[in-house]
Amino acid sequence: MKSIVVIPARYDSTRLPGKPLKLIGDKPMIQHVYERACRSIYADKVIVATDDQRVFNTVEGFGGDVVMTSEQHKSGTERVIEVSESYKFDIYINVQGDEPFVDPTDIDQLIHAFTSNRADQFATLCYQSNYVEALQTNKAKVVLDNKQNGLYFSRSVIPYSSSPESIQYNIHIGMYGYRFEALQRLKSIGESSLEKVEKLEQLKFLQAGFKVYVGYTENTGPSVDTPACLEKARNYHEYDGNPYYAKNLSNIKAVFMDVDGVLSPASLLFTEKGEEIKVFDVRDGMGIKNLLKSNIKLAVVSGRGSEALKFRLEKLGIDEFHFNIDNKRKKVLALVKKFKLKKSNVLYIGDDLNDLAAFEECGISCTVNDAPALIKSRADIVLNSNGGFGAIRELSDLLLAAIE
Repeated sequence: MKSIVVIPARYDSTRLPGKPLKLIGDKPMIQHVYERACRSIYADKVIVATDDQRVFNTVEGFGGDVVMTSEQHKSGTERVIEVSESYKFDIYINVQGDEPFVDPTDIDQLIHAFTSNRADQFATLCYQSNYVEALQTNKAKVVLDNKQNGLYFSRSVIPYSSSPESIQYNIHIGMYGYRFEALQRLKSIGESSLEKVEKLEQLKFLQAGFKVYVGYTENTGPSVDTPACLEKARNYHEYDGNPYYAKNLSNIKAVFMDVDGVLSPASLLFTEKGEEIKVFDVRDGMGIKNLLKSNIKLAVVSGRGSEALKFRLEKLGIDEFHFNIDNKRKKVLALVKKFKLKKSNVLYIGDDLNDLAAFEECGISCTVNDAPALIKSRADIVLNSNGGFGAIRELSDLLLAAIE
């Protein structure tokens, strides 16, 4: 089977005119999307489909393939249908032109869904997230049958639950795969009633009786829809050289942390009676509370412990703490299993040699600015703050910016 990636790129976006040409770093957004799509292993061709000469010239300028399409199209799928009339392939993958951090392995997963016959006529993707993200109406949710075919897509939170914080929601990613025959059948299908109500194009497919296979993936970086989204994408791009940060930070559902040198300064204070005193930064306390409010699970894994530390953690709302731990790797593995998480869902922040083993069992490793050089060289993220002086607050701000 031959496959093509089509990137619809409309210039006159209502909320962000000229969106495809907005710079992220030193490249226009459409170039980021195109170059990432070209990293697909299975795609035989990548092409931009635009309705504007400025976008056409820009794509040609960086050496990309591009075609002019009608200005009358109301959706990316309509633009892909027009492309299919001139470019005959078995499989078409629709990658939105406002996804500058699209993961090429997601494209490959969609293509493989067809070549392995898991997908019939249509395929798309989703990732699992929490109730806080599911509440956002700009993100479509999807519920699936036992064969991973979509039952319904909605801007509302589906499925309903009397305890929504306890379940995972499927957040739809707006990337579609179509067989050639399916695209041709869509030509005669107008806007459906459900599509009109929810403003979700994929409901047209379901209402017409098609099966839509939905694969699972991880969330990538932010898409761009408004000026605020563009600014977020530009900030996110600064970390794009680090694949762990760029792809996975938004997938973090739990943070495990050391104490000495992380939550408190790397120093020891004692009273005249030999009682240990812990110093904590109020900014870190607020960061912890912000994470807990966003349903991020927190756990402390420390080689040492004290009543002062226990008191502080309980005041902050952390009830998962483990002191005097010699084998942090074993403890981290136990916590991952207890919380029913994937390795990619966990971030560990530590600052010393005994934290390195824990680093290996988590999707992202993090350390503070005043950590030893060896630890900083092994960590995926090195914060700007020193341990005990706002490092946890800095980390919480990064995490929350990624999942919002």
